[in-house]
Amino acid sequence: MRHRMLGLPPYAPHAYDLPESDTFSTNHTSVSDDERTTSQRDFVSWLSRPPVEFSVSNVDVDSTADILFTRRLRAMHDAQLGDSDPIDVGNYQVYCCDAWHDHRRLLVRFPEQAEESASLYLMVIVGEEGEMRLDNLFATKRDIVLERGLHRWTLHCSATKETRQGEAEDADQGAEYINDADDFWAGFSDDEDAGGKAKETDAGVVVDATVGGGEGEGDQEQAIRDIIRGAYTLHRSIRTSADSVEDFIRLVRSTITPP
Repeated sequence: MRHRMLGLPPYAPHAYDLPESDTFSTNHTSVSDDERTTSQRDFVSWLSRPPVEFSVSNVDVDSTADILFTRRLRAMHDAQLGDSDPIDVGNYQVYCCDAWHDHRRLLVRFPEQAEESASLYLMVIVGEEGEMRLDNLFATKRDIVLERGLHRWTLHCSATKETRQGEAEDADQGAEYINDADDFWAGFSDDEDAGGKAKETDAGVVVDATVGGGEGEGDQEQAIRDIIRGAYTLHRSIRTSADSVEDFIRLVRSTITPP
């Protein structure tokens, strides 16, 4: 979408590596320095967007391209010299913030190099199945991690969304219990309830046996149980303490006890 709006091609333009990389390639195309520089800038302009989430309104195309292709050259050189992986993942830092948990967004900071004038960052979006999609690539001199109060990413950051979804499902289930019970009680009026109280004394033994939860439990008692079950489910969805049952009982007692 961004590429169409900016009139950019649908595919990334070809970018030439730095001249030193010609020793790693069998294709020694004669390219001028200006052509290399222009192709690298065009590639970064196509790939990157202004990181507005960090209050940065434009992309430093020159710095981003210089750092990116210098690091690419170094990785190619290290790969040629040995069998080890030229990229040490342990040197990369992955950051997150609470606002990104629902969007599965991560910020990757490249290892800093003394000779570089800025830090290189990747914005990554993690899919539902764990697949990753590049969202942005940019370089900046600002310490955006400190400015935005980001924290190191952990597995808990990914689990937070699933936890909230589970709590929301519990809350929906609790509301469903209550709605089902409300549908049942909609057939009873206050007058009918008052009339029922007149018979309470004569039927006391039967009521006591029914409320006890035996085989003779009626629809009314079941509706009450549904309401209680739904209310507790809602209560549990907003309370994470181990004493949620006791807290719920205290809440019920304080609600029904006359002042």
